[in-house]
Amino acid sequence: MPTQNHEAVWSEVKELWGRSAKSEAINFEVKALVDELKQKMSPLEKQLVNKDFQFIKNNTSQLEKELINKDMELISSSLKKFIQLFKK
Repeated sequence: MPTQNHEAVWSEVKELWGRSAKSEAINFEVKALVDELKQKMSPLEKQLVNKDFQFIKNNTSQLEKELINKDMELISSSLKKFIQLFKK
């Protein structure tokens, strides 16, 4: 939690920043850097999302196969028990 001292220091920094002759140039450069970063990150983000999607798809597929096999084993064993009971 910020103390009064932190708030006072932060207020002073904001005031100095606003009065600086170069504040507009700095703000413009920061905005340009952020825009450039967004442009360069977009393909990387897409690649990461696709990689994550493929990973999930592959693992889900394997999980589904395992679940189906377990279900089939349960059904088979239940059918065998039913048949044994029916034969009696």
